Amino acid sequence: MKALVLLLLAAPAALAQSVEPPQRTAYNRGTALVASGQNDAAYAAFAEAAQVAESRGDTAVSVRARRVLAQMDYNHGARLVWMQRTQDALPYFEAGLANDPANARNALGLAQALARLGREDDALTAFVTARDLALRQGDDALARTVRASLRDHFLATLRPYLDRLDATLPAPVASTVLDRLDLAETHGVTGDDVRYLRARTLLALGLADSALAVANASLANHRGTQDAAAPFQFVRGEALRALGRRTEAQAAYRAARYGIVAAWADERLRTF
Repeated sequence: MKALVLLLLAAPAALAQSVEPPQRTAYNRGTALVASGQNDAAYAAFAEAAQVAESRGDTAVSVRARRVLAQMDYNHGARLVWMQRTQDALPYFEAGLANDPANARNALGLAQALARLGREDDALTAFVTARDLALRQGDDALARTVRASLRDHFLATLRPYLDRLDATLPAPVASTVLDRLDLAETHGVTGDDVRYLRARTLLALGLADSALAVANASLANHRGTQDAAAPFQFVRGEALRALGRRTEAQAAYRAARYGIVAAWADERLRTF
C-alpha cells in the first residue's frame, strides 16, 4: 500500500519553485516523510498542503494532496479491517471519500465494512457508489471486483433462508426474501443460486406455477453438470406435486437424485 502512495507522489513535474509557496513546501515535506516511513506526520503535512492550497486557490496542489490523503485513509482502513477492527475502519474510509469523492476503493472498503457490520442498506448504497465510480473511471478490474463483492453481499444476506424454505415458512418472511431477490436482480446479481432461491421462495408462498416457470427456464438455459441442475429438478418436483401432476413430479425427483439435493429427492420418492 505504501507503493500506491509513493506512486501518487510521483508528480509529472516538481512542485518546488525558486520561491516555494507554503502549500508546496508542506506537500514536499509530506513526500519526504512518506519516504522515511513517518506516515502520521506525512498525513498532517498533506492535510496542511491541501488546506493552504485551497485558501490560496492552488487547485493543482489541493487536488493532488487530497488524492494522497484519500489513499492513506484507504490504507489505514484496510489495515484495520485486516485486524478485525471493522468498526474502527469506517471513519477512515469515510474520510477517504471526503478527501477524494472519486476514490472507488474507499467506497468499496466502506461497503465491505458496512456489510460485515450487518448494515445492509448502507452497504448497498456504498457498493453502488463504488461500482459507478469504477465504471466511470474505466477501471474494469475494480468494477469486476465490486460486482463480485456486491453479489457476495446479497448472497450472504439471503443464504440463511435456504434451509428454511419449506411449506411452513411464514408468508411475510418469504415475501421479504422475494423483495430482496428483486433488489439483487435490479443490481445485476443473478446466477443459479439466486434463481433457485427465487423458485423455493415462490413455493413457500404457494405460487407453484410461478416456481415451476422459474425452474423450467433455468433448466432450459442450464449448461452445467447434473449435480448443478439437480436443485432445479427438485423444485420442479415440488411444484408439480403441489399442482397434482404426480407422474411428472416423480420424473423430476428422479432427475434430482444428484448432489446436495439427492437425499431430499430420495425421501420424496420413498414417501410419494
